[in-house]
Amino acid sequence: MTIVNEVFSVVSWIFGSTDPRRLITGRVIDPIGVPLVGASVRMLATGAFSGSELSVITTDDEGRFELDGAAAPDEYLIIIEAREGERRIVETRRPPYLLGDVQLPVPFRLTASVGDGGDNRPHDVRRVQDRLHRLGRLTDADVAAEPIDLAASPPMQPGPRLLAALATHFTASFGRPLPSIRVEPTGPTVAALAMDPPFPLIHIGLSSAVGELPDADASVPRNEPASFAAVQERLQQLGRLSRAQHVAEYTDVTAAGPVALATKPQTMAAIMAFDRDVAGGALRAIVPGARNEHLLNDPFVFGRQPLPLTASVGTHGRNRPADIRRVQDGLHRLGFLSGAAHQVERAVVAATNENGRVADTSIPQTLAAISALRQTRLGEPAPAPSLVDPVDSALQRLNRPPRLELTGMVGWGPAMAAANRPPDVRRLQERLLLLGFLSQADFDAERADPYATERIDQADVVHTAVALSLVSEQRGPLVLTSSVGAGAVNARADVRAVQDRLRGLRFLAEADHQSEAVDLEGAGPLDVTTLVATFAAIEQLRRRVFELPPAADLSPWTAQRLIEPGDETHQLLVDPLHFGRHPLNLTGSVGTYGWNFPADVRALQERLHAMRLLADPDFEAEAVDPARAGRISDSELVATRKAIRRFRASLLGEAAPVLERVEARSPELVALEDRLGALRTPIELVDSVGYDGNNTPGDVLQIQRRLHGLGFLTDEDFDVESRAVPDAEETRLHDHQIAYTIAAIGDWQALMLGAPQQPRVAPFSETLRSLIWPVIPRSVQLTLGDKVGTAGVNARADVRPVQDRLFELGLLGGVDYFVERVDPSVGGSAPVATLTATIAAIGLLQQTLAGLAAKAPDFVINPGAGGRARRILEDPAFSTPTAPNPNCVLVFAGPKRPTFADADLTRLIRAIEAVEGGVSTGEIPALLRNASGTPASWGSAQVVGSKALDTLLGSTTFATFYGLSTTRLQALRDRAVATVERFEEITAAVAANTTEAALKTQIAAYVTAHAAAVRATTGLGPDDIEAMFRTGQLRRHLLALGTGGNAAVLCNPTTHPHAAANIARLRLAQSDVETYLREPYFEEHKQGFVNRSIFLTPEGQLLRNALTDDTGFKMGRHAIRSNWNTTGSLGLDARTRAQITAYMHNKGGAASTLAGDLDTVADDDYVKRVMNRYDALP
Repeated sequence: MTIVNEVFSVVSWIFGSTDPRRLITGRVIDPIGVPLVGASVRMLATGAFSGSELSVITTDDEGRFELDGAAAPDEYLIIIEAREGERRIVETRRPPYLLGDVQLPVPFRLTASVGDGGDNRPHDVRRVQDRLHRLGRLTDADVAAEPIDLAASPPMQPGPRLLAALATHFTASFGRPLPSIRVEPTGPTVAALAMDPPFPLIHIGLSSAVGELPDADASVPRNEPASFAAVQERLQQLGRLSRAQHVAEYTDVTAAGPVALATKPQTMAAIMAFDRDVAGGALRAIVPGARNEHLLNDPFVFGRQPLPLTASVGTHGRNRPADIRRVQDGLHRLGFLSGAAHQVERAVVAATNENGRVADTSIPQTLAAISALRQTRLGEPAPAPSLVDPVDSALQRLNRPPRLELTGMVGWGPAMAAANRPPDVRRLQERLLLLGFLSQADFDAERADPYATERIDQADVVHTAVALSLVSEQRGPLVLTSSVGAGAVNARADVRAVQDRLRGLRFLAEADHQSEAVDLEGAGPLDVTTLVATFAAIEQLRRRVFELPPAADLSPWTAQRLIEPGDETHQLLVDPLHFGRHPLNLTGSVGTYGWNFPADVRALQERLHAMRLLADPDFEAEAVDPARAGRISDSELVATRKAIRRFRASLLGEAAPVLERVEARSPELVALEDRLGALRTPIELVDSVGYDGNNTPGDVLQIQRRLHGLGFLTDEDFDVESRAVPDAEETRLHDHQIAYTIAAIGDWQALMLGAPQQPRVAPFSETLRSLIWPVIPRSVQLTLGDKVGTAGVNARADVRPVQDRLFELGLLGGVDYFVERVDPSVGGSAPVATLTATIAAIGLLQQTLAGLAAKAPDFVINPGAGGRARRILEDPAFSTPTAPNPNCVLVFAGPKRPTFADADLTRLIRAIEAVEGGVSTGEIPALLRNASGTPASWGSAQVVGSKALDTLLGSTTFATFYGLSTTRLQALRDRAVATVERFEEITAAVAANTTEAALKTQIAAYVTAHAAAVRATTGLGPDDIEAMFRTGQLRRHLLALGTGGNAAVLCNPTTHPHAAANIARLRLAQSDVETYLREPYFEEHKQGFVNRSIFLTPEGQLLRNALTDDTGFKMGRHAIRSNWNTTGSLGLDARTRAQITAYMHNKGGAASTLAGDLDTVADDDYVKRVMNRYDALP
């Protein structure tokens, strides 16, 4: 027996028709409605010999086609292809048939640049708009508000909504707004726009904060069940909360709130980790309006690229070599596969033909690592499956049973020598096993290896041949005029036809058939009580083939004893051998928080409807037009989402919380990619990498790995250049060995830093900082002629760079920026009324990042070098790998504010906070600049870094909140001490009257002799060593001039060239020099270097956050209390203790020493200002 009869059926379709005008017509267009010329339109057979071409045509100059439908069988497949795009349409309609406009999704491509300064050809602008609409960054209203005339002459100016959406997409793709908002036709910008992000952009819309809110007002809503459950589901979708953890901490949205946090420890840990790793903060709650809520909705997507697996990897997987290598690399990166195992088993894979299959036994450690990944990251019980399937299991379930698709003949006999390809035989065997015609034992004995290359010998599949012969007899027409089964119409002829076929398929026993067979000559309605076995057989068939749960009343998606004409069970009875579901190839997730692309939604709706999970009225009400633009909102899919939940609960057996979403990609693949796990990556370079760099292999590999993860170095180039080794007797790689790496460095610099640079990464460089954490703002230099803001001249040439910078820092919103930004070439002043959002952004800068001591924001950027707002605007990172604290103004950032029973201590704290911070909020970096370039003190109480370390070491609770162990804090404290020692050594080494030339010589000699040791103990580099020497020089100059001297003299190159040159290199303003002349102490510089040293560590961001959370109130109060306590044993009155504590807070020193010099303490200007406040307080 063979399936060769299928051939005759196909041939009869092709040659049996005599009507040449049975046409299938239509027009093929791209997503923006442009006709696609030369697209291929083919009609293919389905079932056996699936893919047999029945008719073919190409589209004309208007994108139209007329396909000869004379050969159309009862069911056929139309495939439309053009430029790598494809659209599959399964049809059962007989021609003539008008398809109308068929929208073909094609790869996103541009002919020229779009955006600021771009070519902006109308078709390209429209494609960018359509793409942003599809991604959900533009709404229907946005598109309608900015119509694009495709016939317009280029260039056309993109609208502010489009540009703002493009900028936002770039922020998610690269970490921050780019210096130029323009997408080029090639390179990283177009790649970022063309690729679907791993997670959909959504809008949760929290009604309350979720998590801990220390010090928040009692009226602030928190931990409402619906919001808590929403955050949990999103965290699971992002891979930050495993399914097992989600189930264990399920939140019932119908329960009374608030949710008890003590019952949700894993959710709380996930929230803290998300804020730390993604938002860069230290919140323990997702807060409406906060940065972490924004990133929960629209997370960053840089750091790691997707793993483009083509098939499964692992035990019984397809195991293509390229796929295995990708999985092995991912497992190694995450620490599940050791370096040695990675090297050994990767070599085994490399020896396998790319089209072959790697045997499971060849990769035992890889398989063990996959199992460990699933147990650790997904919370699956041990032993977890050692398999990574790229397709989500729910989607696989929706696709079962699959159609039996054969690529050639399968059968037995003299004429079949060329038949029986292994994958075809295996598919046939699986279908025969499913139907019960091939026993499990026979299947196991004869199971064909689908990856084998030799055709199957007939003698090896005897039982398969017998089973095929038997089941083939049960194929053929089965006409039903009405429903059959429990509660059905049950016409005699229909029931008898079903009974006969069920008997043939062995679901209805011969004895039952004999006793229940319907008499076709009988009259009157059937007595359904005589059809018990028949109805039971229907249920059995539906349970086995469709994997349905037992029949349940009012649950049509279960194995109900019912067959409707044309439904899936009826189709199965007609052709049990080939019947099956066409695969749902979703391009994105569908359901709650899903991508919800229209074509995907419609395909899933049709599948759910066919499975009786989506009722007829709901399907009719919610059926989506697959050609619709944009995304479908969750609110439009209420019934569809309920059907998904029904599917997952009833057919998959999921426990609460049951997701209302079908993912396209499996959770194990999402865990392996870990797309949010490398937003920040430590890179410790010994020397430079890139063009004319030192290029030691270890340094080069670090940069290559980062550029590869960021998508700037392709897989192929990374594989080749990461294996490069130095020539004999050399220790560095030549530039030509890493040419693509050097080019990638240049591409990164051009995109992220916006200015031409040598394609090289050096230690301590801005390029390196941007690679470590792309979120860090780039530094700029603003040259302003006059004030900008409420009381400013607002010259357009000054306003525009301020606007650009406010936008880059995220302080001026996208649409506001593109609406208000001025043209600097116009000249003149911009009216204040046209700068409403810009001025508000200046105020936000002063409220958060800059902080104006002792007064509220004035909404003005001063052009002078002493203006703090301008300085912060230029470089809020202070040349360190830290970013501004996103939560600095939130009162509930950090642990609970400490309160103390000691009234005198509390009074002193209030006085210091009033003097240091005034009414300012935010990070409040020190107003006084120092030689390190990093502020010495921060927050409302202006705490220095070394004091912060002591405070954290003295409070385990405080340190634990920030995830800082005592061991690591002590290491940081040792680093701070080493920094102080180097500072004192170097500054003391500068002799009096040292000239600029002599100083340079002294610096060079010290760097040569000690730079390595300095870096090893402090983390500081040659530039920092130079700054320390110049601090010593500054001290000499200040002492020589005296406290009554004029700072202008030192800053004037004519009157004091050596001092002026030194001050300029330290980037100090005259106002800074004046302050140091009045108070010639150098603790400010010393503590600045300590902060810089700490900020250069991986824990630097944590310390910056600890210093500035809640405007620094928490750290400040702890630090002041620590100093206060040291005065307690000295027998002093409260006011004297307050004076000493204030002095220690500002200038350091030991309490016992200061107690012996109370006159100096009392006469200190800072102490006087604090005590004035202290005395005025009740």
